[in-house]
Amino acid sequence: MKTILILSTDQTSLPGVVGISEVLNVANILHGIQNPGSRVFDFKVVSKIAEPFELVPGLKSHFTNGLLPYVQADAVIAPGFLYKSMSQLLEKLEESSEEIAWIKRQYQGGAIIGGSCSGSLLLAETGLLQGKEATTSWWLEQLYKKRYKGIDLKIKQMLIDSH
Repeated sequence: MKTILILSTDQTSLPGVVGISEVLNVANILHGIQNPGSRVFDFKVVSKIAEPFELVPGLKSHFTNGLLPYVQADAVIAPGFLYKSMSQLLEKLEESSEEIAWIKRQYQGGAIIGGSCSGSLLLAETGLLQGKEATTSWWLEQLYKKRYKGIDLKIKQMLIDSH
């Protein structure tokens, strides 16, 4: 069984976390129908945040798993996060040193690392994308070009495998 950890923050996009979780859950269900009692994925949402917070107006959330330093994942996924301004986004990146170090450790342990939308910025911050192709959402193109000069940005591609 593959262990997949979904990295979340207090600003992670709810559809990003739920969408990834739903795909993995459906894969487990379909696999279980064909192979009773068996699952393909063991997946968890992880975060350095331990206290409840309001994810969106009217919806409180509480992450129950820390960054799980003792778990070596087969894959780590960083969904996009929401922000109201470029300065808020940059501030979020500056506050993410613990997550960035954790992603690096997971990669060094053999995990496949992926990100979507603004979550790909966490991957860029690790330095793991230097000299490689990457993609992100179109509105982040100028930030990537200014901040991550060593990344070969392919903004028109939706998915890139950069090993």
